[in-house]
Amino acid sequence: MLWKSIALSLLPAFVVGQGAIFSVPINLGGNPYEVSFLPGQNPTEATSKFVETSGLNIDASVAGQIAQLTVDYINKDPALVDLYNTGMNPPKPEAPVEAKEAPLFVIPVQISGQQLEFAFYDGDNGNSAIARFLLQIGVTNKRDQEALYPDLMGLAEDGIKNFNEGRAKAAAAEAAAPQPMFTVPITVGGVVQEVAHFDGASADAEAQAFCESNGFTVDAVDQLRQCMEVVVGQMQDTYAAMQQAAVTPEPKRALFTLPVTVGGAERTLTFFSGTTPRDSAATFCNENGLATDPALEQYLVALEGAIVGRIDALTAESAAVGAALFEIPVSIDGADQMLVYHENDTPQSRATSFCDEHWGTIKAGLNAGGKRSDIEVAECVTVISDTISNMALKTSQQQAQDRKLILSIPVLVDDQNIPMKLFEGEQPIAVAEAFIAQYSLNPMLVSVLADAMSEELQKL
Repeated sequence: MLWKSIALSLLPAFVVGQGAIFSVPINLGGNPYEVSFLPGQNPTEATSKFVETSGLNIDASVAGQIAQLTVDYINKDPALVDLYNTGMNPPKPEAPVEAKEAPLFVIPVQISGQQLEFAFYDGDNGNSAIARFLLQIGVTNKRDQEALYPDLMGLAEDGIKNFNEGRAKAAAAEAAAPQPMFTVPITVGGVVQEVAHFDGASADAEAQAFCESNGFTVDAVDQLRQCMEVVVGQMQDTYAAMQQAAVTPEPKRALFTLPVTVGGAERTLTFFSGTTPRDSAATFCNENGLATDPALEQYLVALEGAIVGRIDALTAESAAVGAALFEIPVSIDGADQMLVYHENDTPQSRATSFCDEHWGTIKAGLNAGGKRSDIEVAECVTVISDTISNMALKTSQQQAQDRKLILSIPVLVDDQNIPMKLFEGEQPIAVAEAFIAQYSLNPMLVSVLADAMSEELQKL
């Protein structure tokens, strides 16, 4: 039967997985049919495909009418014009990053009755995941992509949120889990594996669990025992090494030196922290060939007395000079000697006493003559004094930062207003003197500045 009349109407429809851009419903003899347009097909080609697949006996004139009416209806609807033009010139979608690893998570999606997987990989955001998904399911038409985008983005945002929350909970649980004291590497079948030991756990139980997990079962008792002996032995060795490292003694430091004459030559006895006077005396005798001397005991008693006397003198000096403010390590002949600076010291006096205390060692490092030169002593005092002054300045500045500022008065110095600051615990006269010295002002101004600060303090 040849169809002579046609009833056409347009109803664009998106068909997932079929590749159709839209379809044109037609009525032939009271029965509904659809002429589908695939990407790149013109109306004549779409009609020919319809005639070919429908099984209907349609002559060429009717087929031409179908094609022409389809064109007319497409031209009447701007939306269909866009769909048709897009189908004839499909855009090249951006190629998404190929996923070479397993997805982080997958969201099940149902489109037109088909169950699909919307996958997310490491580094994905919502847009990149959607672009890859649409390409995978064959959706290249821009209008169809825009229609699916809102729902897919909603699913993507929920999926990313749930994944991040789950990962955060897992990280928190891992952080809260007990951490092993140490791990030991054990080779099983050519593969190195780590065995962890936890505080309070039984090494035997941990070794047995490890061995059994690697195929050493109670059915083979000897092999299981051998495996456990290896693991436990490694754990014991590792634990012993940790204990030894934990009790490594702190390096000794030189507290003071004493000049001692041995066989007409001046030698240096160094007293270190963590030692006793008797031990230091014995060490000195051994190092200077006196260990087998018949008078050894007399030497030990004399040296011990000298060390104790020096300790008592330093203790008395510390009480007189006040509390220690800081320490400076001074390298003398390859060893650090600690210079302790007290609150009642001055850089010059402390440098002089330090150079006097250690002159024997200093001179030994310079030459073998041992003669004391006033010039060399002066150089020693200058270097040490400058070092002390720099450290004292830094200490004073740090203390000033740590103390509470009570008052700040601007003082005109060389056409500039310089703040003169009074901190908690300071006296106006002392601050004024320091300010005058720092900026080389007339000493007659000390009382003026001190009085100005005192007046301001009364107003507080």
